[in-house]
Amino acid sequence: MEYLGGVNLITSHFVIGCKECYIEDTKTHTNKILTLHNWLDYKDSDWGMKTYRVDRTQYISFPHIIELKDLAFILKDLISIYKKAFPYSEKSDFISHVLSHTIYELNEFISWNFTWLAYPPNEKNYQFYYHYDFSFKEFIDIAIPSNHTIENYKQYFKKVIQLINDLEFDENDKIQNNQQNDLLPKQIETDKIEVINSPDTTNEENDLILSTIEDWLYVLKENMSQGDYSVLVSALQEYFKKGSFPQINKVIWITGKINKKLFGWHLNQIYRDLASGKLPKEYLVFAKDNISIFEDVYYDESDYFNCNLYKYFTTKIK
Repeated sequence: MEYLGGVNLITSHFVIGCKECYIEDTKTHTNKILTLHNWLDYKDSDWGMKTYRVDRTQYISFPHIIELKDLAFILKDLISIYKKAFPYSEKSDFISHVLSHTIYELNEFISWNFTWLAYPPNEKNYQFYYHYDFSFKEFIDIAIPSNHTIENYKQYFKKVIQLINDLEFDENDKIQNNQQNDLLPKQIETDKIEVINSPDTTNEENDLILSTIEDWLYVLKENMSQGDYSVLVSALQEYFKKGSFPQINKVIWITGKINKKLFGWHLNQIYRDLASGKLPKEYLVFAKDNISIFEDVYYDESDYFNCNLYKYFTTKIK
């Protein structure tokens, strides 16, 4: 459920470098995948596309239109599932965990300027537009069905955001488990109830934090020395236990060829699993100040949602 908060639920993104972009590496052969390969081949082979080559492309996006009444039903179903998993949640929690990145990218799409680019050869179902990302100096390609326009999708995404804002989420509809509450030791002080945790609770929480960090860092471990890996794990542990990072006297050096977006995405997923809401500034600042591959990445504290560092953390490599 929390994974949903890190992806856009209304579009399909194909980041350059993911296996779906290489026909020899994927077993998926849907119409969209075939259109994707046709488009990438065209961009790299046609003389008129020299400016727009694949190596200057960030990702290709296929936005979707789900009928609003169907989308409303899906969202209500997601709310029901979410309430069962998080019985003390509020609407803001649901939006943060499940829809935050969707809302962020839909608003970006609405605000962007697009330029029509081309139809790929032998392609009648999709036309392609682009938006130029000046921060990355790369093109973002948008595949739009031939019978639609970019403006149609902008208007639809406005309706989607309005639908999300108008969602009914009964904040008083909490799942009560009276039997479990009766088993918990309590101290009653005036009008509040304080739960006394058993001695094992802290150990269990610490084990969960450590295992989550190690699970997401496992594929990155070979790009660090054992000492640097231990420093990174310990720093993340302290952050999720105490809410702040420790002072580190050395840079965590990343070796070998490693994609910044892949590294950032894994750090993002650790945060998603152990915390809530958008990535905070201190999480990004820690990475920039202490992890070598992020030292030279552009970061603007006054507008950090739009800076390169934030995008490295929130762009999934498929």
